[in-house]
Amino acid sequence: MSGASKNSCCLFPPVRHIISSEHYGVDARGVTGVSMDSRSNSGEERVANESLREELRQLSRELDSAREKLRLATGEQLENARALRDAVEHIDATRNVLTSVNSELRDTRKRLVDANQELRNANLDLAVILGCIDVPIVLVGRDLLIRSFTEGASKLLHLEASDTGRSVLEVLNIREFVRSAAEGGLQTREAPVIAVGENRYVLRIQWYKAENGEERALLLLHEA
Repeated sequence: MSGASKNSCCLFPPVRHIISSEHYGVDARGVTGVSMDSRSNSGEERVANESLREELRQLSRELDSAREKLRLATGEQLENARALRDAVEHIDATRNVLTSVNSELRDTRKRLVDANQELRNANLDLAVILGCIDVPIVLVGRDLLIRSFTEGASKLLHLEASDTGRSVLEVLNIREFVRSAAEGGLQTREAPVIAVGENRYVLRIQWYKAENGEERALLLLHEA
């Protein structure tokens, strides 16, 4: 009995040992598989995280670049706005000056128009007076060119409108007298009796200065 028991123990190993061995085998394979999967997942997560961090860094750099460009653009816009404001102020000031100048020009033009009208009226009055006077009178400039004459001078000296601008010395032989009268200053001088056609006349010459400073002379003839 004792021998049979001993042989039975040798033929059939203890169930406890077999279970323990199978259990450990199963646990070893399970732990090994879990460990490998964990390392694989961890590596993929690190790669994904690194890629995500790189994308975030790139986005951050792009954001900083965009901010810098915006800052520069804003600065340029501010400079342009200031320059535009200064230009507008300058234009406004220039417009005010031009408005003032235009107002002065209008006033000056009105004064000139009024003065020209007065001058035309004066010339018309003088022309009417000279036309009505039968006394021979000739107006000449410093150069002795005929400027105007009365109807009496026209009849006596046979002057026409086309003779305006002609030298009076071509009409009257009074060269020496006119020269001496001019040298004597702005005084009234009388020439000796001169013959004009069949009549004899006394020539009186009066030099005077116009408003513009130009010297002129009035030649008047009356019968001796």
